[in-house]
Amino acid sequence: MDHQNNMSNDNNTSLARLKDFIFVQKCIPWSISNRFKCWLELKAHFNSPSLYTLIKYGRLKNIVSPLTKGPQHHFFGYYEKTPWNKSGNKILSHQASFNDRPPNAGDKVQIGYISTTQLPGDFVTVAETSIWNWQQGAMLQWSPTDPENTIIYNDYREGRYISIQRDLSSNDEVIYDLPAYALTQDGQYIFSLNFARLFDKRPGYGYAGLADPFAEQKHPDKDGIFRLDTQSG
Repeated sequence: MDHQNNMSNDNNTSLARLKDFIFVQKCIPWSISNRFKCWLELKAHFNSPSLYTLIKYGRLKNIVSPLTKGPQHHFFGYYEKTPWNKSGNKILSHQASFNDRPPNAGDKVQIGYISTTQLPGDFVTVAETSIWNWQQGAMLQWSPTDPENTIIYNDYREGRYISIQRDLSSNDEVIYDLPAYALTQDGQYIFSLNFARLFDKRPGYGYAGLADPFAEQKHPDKDGIFRLDTQSG
């Protein structure tokens, strides 16, 4: 019995060393490992999903369920915000008709949510906007004052960037004069910045459309971080 246990321990140790050699020390040539990853993600994933799940996660059963279905493309936004409402029965999402290029000025994206009662679920459109990016969407988020049924997102109207607070039940909206970048936890303040300048400096995070009025200035006196009081405007 002790001999069998010793053999089992030796086998486990050998396997651990092999895994360490392959995955930790990465002693397989990059060209080989890259070809394997490409085959796994581009072919096995679609042609042999069970094999893919076994290799990728060490199990045959896929425990992940899709939230949405095609042919449109769905995504939420930035990592510091949560897509779930307070009760967890709605998940916010953007819906786009393409996903192979950055959005240009005038490209619209739908604002909406998916119900978690049936997955994959139908996307419920509540609005659309033409200012967004792949990194952060339109800063879509639940309102801190009503995380159950009220959302906030950025939009373009009358030649300027703004943010909108929308009640999903009544569809009533409140318009704020600046686009939102972040909100305080009590919802009293919106922090904003120059998204046109951000587009020039970090295109993946700004909005295409408006020109930066301070483009020729390195340190403009009238630009910076802005705070808007949602109660007084």
